[in-house]
Amino acid sequence: MTALAADFVRRSEETVDNPDLIIPAAVNAEWFMGSMVTKVTATGHGKAAVAEVVADGIVVGVGLSHVDNNPGAAAALQGVVRRGIFEFKTDGTVTQAMLGLILDVIDDNTVGAPGVNVNAGTFRGFSRPGLTTHAWVEIE
Repeated sequence: MTALAADFVRRSEETVDNPDLIIPAAVNAEWFMGSMVTKVTATGHGKAAVAEVVADGIVVGVGLSHVDNNPGAAAALQGVVRRGIFEFKTDGTVTQAMLGLILDVIDDNTVGAPGVNVNAGTFRGFSRPGLTTHAWVEIE
């Protein structure tokens, strides 16, 4: 699948118990509206989600606006992210049997089967009848 290269209005299920979070951007970080945003474990700063080992970050939400801190120092800019249930593309490895399991980040727009990458969120089902190309993922 492909990472986002522009802002994207992501389908979501409204939730009222998850307040939006303000995340300072990491050094030279950029994310688009609709991107999964990860918190860099060592610094607490945000960046667009990529397939990397679990120790390097966790998904904290979906970006509500485009943040371009490149070039930029850590925390020079901030962005707002939202937690909840969102629709993401799948990489073709997600199956119905994985319902309730935590899926992995493939890129800022795509999730895959559980493995060793950063956890994207809990798989809540496929969002399009008869298709496994898009999944509902809950980011808490």
